[in-house]
Amino acid sequence: MRPPSSSPDSGFNAVQPAAQHLEKLSIESLEARVKEAEDYASRVVDEMLKEARERIILAFASMGDTPAWIAYWMLREVAPTAPVEIYEGDALAFHILAYRRSKKDEYGIASDTTIYAFVGPGGENQLVFIRDAALHTGAALVVITPKLPPIIEERLGPEPLLVEPPGPYPLSASILAARLAAGLVEKLAERNVRVERVTGEARDLRSVVRELVEKHGADASRVLECKGSCATVYTPTLKGPAMLASRINGSRPLSVQEMLALIAAGTNFDKVSLMYTTTDEDVVREVRFKSMTSGASLAELRLQTDPVTAPLYATMLLYARL
Repeated sequence: MRPPSSSPDSGFNAVQPAAQHLEKLSIESLEARVKEAEDYASRVVDEMLKEARERIILAFASMGDTPAWIAYWMLREVAPTAPVEIYEGDALAFHILAYRRSKKDEYGIASDTTIYAFVGPGGENQLVFIRDAALHTGAALVVITPKLPPIIEERLGPEPLLVEPPGPYPLSASILAARLAAGLVEKLAERNVRVERVTGEARDLRSVVRELVEKHGADASRVLECKGSCATVYTPTLKGPAMLASRINGSRPLSVQEMLALIAAGTNFDKVSLMYTTTDEDVVREVRFKSMTSGASLAELRLQTDPVTAPLYATMLLYARL
């Protein structure tokens, strides 16, 4: 089952090699891709929201972790009482859903649950596992994925809502994830100034692309430079774009606490890149000092914005070619 399709000239209507989803874009091309993704999100998000049940699970495989974490942190921070969970696809299929019980057991052990599965290139087998688990437990399933091979589409069958955002997957799926999360927030959270601001920003990204790249593009490029052993260290809400950065440059993605544990164990890197918001200044200070003391070169992407929308901006920046 599909909502309206992407535009016919998107260039991504056939199965694409994974590397093509990571190619850098000029500012003009990035603006066009963001607009394309936002227009597509406007057409499909209502169908996605109709599938939402009492509990929300975000699942991911391959490059799907970037959009899944963006959606998770928006829901977790802006709608803190919302019943939302996040899992890797195989963990969900084999270790979570199998032991789930709902209030309506007669309809399936997960009949109160909707799974939004973000599955990037290379994650097709995990998608089949997720689909089988959803089918056997009664969970609703919405799949956000690039164009799938025909054999996988046939294996999925007609039940899941299949959403195929156009363009580079981590970028377009992240924009769609933010729009989905904004819609869920409006259903689940009490209205306040932050809810209004965050959901508003999630719906109007194309207008900030040029200013964003002009202000932070050079820093994002330095973060992606990698010679020798490199680490990309992130604060919590920037986990999604940090995973994307690691795929672009081959660096090792590490949380602040993971990095501090490695430093304590005597592990050093030639280059350390920090991705954080001004909210996290105190958190990264120790990593910065200890990395410099060890002799590592340092690069920083510091975003002065809400930690919830920061990963969207960081994701766009990582695609910008200066």
